[in-house]
Amino acid sequence: MHRLELRSLIIKREGFAAGPFNFVLKEGDKALVYGPNGYGKTTLLMSIAGILSYEGSVLLDEREVRSVSLERRGITYAPARPSLINGASVLDNLKMSGNEALEIAERFNLRSILQVKAGGLNEGARKMVQIAMALGSSSVVVLIDEPFAFLSLQNAKLVLDEIARAREKMIVITSHERLEGFTSYIDMEKYQIKG
Repeated sequence: MHRLELRSLIIKREGFAAGPFNFVLKEGDKALVYGPNGYGKTTLLMSIAGILSYEGSVLLDEREVRSVSLERRGITYAPARPSLINGASVLDNLKMSGNEALEIAERFNLRSILQVKAGGLNEGARKMVQIAMALGSSSVVVLIDEPFAFLSLQNAKLVLDEIARAREKMIVITSHERLEGFTSYIDMEKYQIKG
């Protein structure tokens, strides 16, 4: 069984610091990181992914994340602003994540845009494609920054349903407000380091 652990994690970025974070996620756990803008939600996700430096430890299956190359970490990070290959079709973008991403795209009702170039999509459609790719990846940890930005209420519900459905993954998402249905909650206001 996979396990993600943060030990005395302190994050810093542009004069801002938060922590220490100490928590454990196991397969099937879903964590919500919430709080106002500027409180470090994105910085926390990027630190867990090993994209930003940090103090303390981020351990995936007892291995320090920063000691493993990005492509072998088993962690997928989906930024708040969708990042797709604009010149490729939606289908080609999805195929990069594998068959599960295609199945999720079906449940997201994306069939009608599979042949459209990703660069021609609106932000909401780009977001749905990116989330399908992240959740459909082979990674055991999926980090999704602001998954509901640009989405209708109907699509936000589809995303929440898909997150609940992912039983073998550890999923961490960010939001401005506390939402129900998660196994762990991180209120960023409680972790601010002053001065």
